Amino acid sequence: MSSTKSRQIALFGATGGTGSATVRSLLQRYDPLLELRLMVRSKAKLLKLIPELRHKSNLVIHEGQLTDTATVRSCVENADIIICTIGENDNRPGCRPIQDIAKSIIDAIQELKSSSVDWKRPRLILLSSSTWNERFASHEGVVINWLLKAAFYYPYLDLRLATAMFEGSSDLLSLLLVQPSALVQDEPSGMAISAQWVSVAVSYADLGEGFAELALEESYARLHAVGVSSKGAIGGEGLRKYGFELVSRIIRGLFIGYMPGYWAVKNYMNRT
Repeated sequence: MSSTKSRQIALFGATGGTGSATVRSLLQRYDPLLELRLMVRSKAKLLKLIPELRHKSNLVIHEGQLTDTATVRSCVENADIIICTIGENDNRPGCRPIQDIAKSIIDAIQELKSSSVDWKRPRLILLSSSTWNERFASHEGVVINWLLKAAFYYPYLDLRLATAMFEGSSDLLSLLLVQPSALVQDEPSGMAISAQWVSVAVSYADLGEGFAELALEESYARLHAVGVSSKGAIGGEGLRKYGFELVSRIIRGLFIGYMPGYWAVKNYMNRT
């Protein structure tokens, strides 16, 4: 850490790919002055995913739903940094997990501000997407950018509306958007943070390391948006390695998002 003072970090989404990788990166950088608070829907699932949490001090796990403002308030109380890695991967109509947690976080911080004489404005680090950064998207090309926005229309809508909620609450929090390109399951190859560019993909492990760096290093405190990349995905190597997977995701997103009745059939099969 860049400072000798104690620091509290609240994290939402610890059982997801990015969130769990971020928790592991924070644990690897473990410091006795750091208190980590995690809010999840299932504590049992979290401990099964990251069993080493059972033996960590300065750690509090809160269990609750995204709309549970009281639990969210307990999680973010006195937090210096709030990390939100929640999101939907499928192009599911009506999905709104980021909006739900955004409302709960904003309401919780507003309550804390009103009731505490020593309240301090936290820094919120939000998982976003390079698709919505004009500088980053310009390297994708107009056609690819359009396809991405169409293939992931509904989760992107959720992200955009939640981002607008956070941006409209600048009196309550300062916002940093983390805007990687495609997220992939792969071995870490080293992460790179930049406000100017992103590679074609980033592994969850490298992205988690990027979130930990952004949370702990005060040199990023004035930035509003950054990209996190895997060094092994820079340039043509990234396209050769992940190109087929990325095209497949776009095709799947277009299919499941706009095929009439897809989600109704899937939901029915899940209930039977």
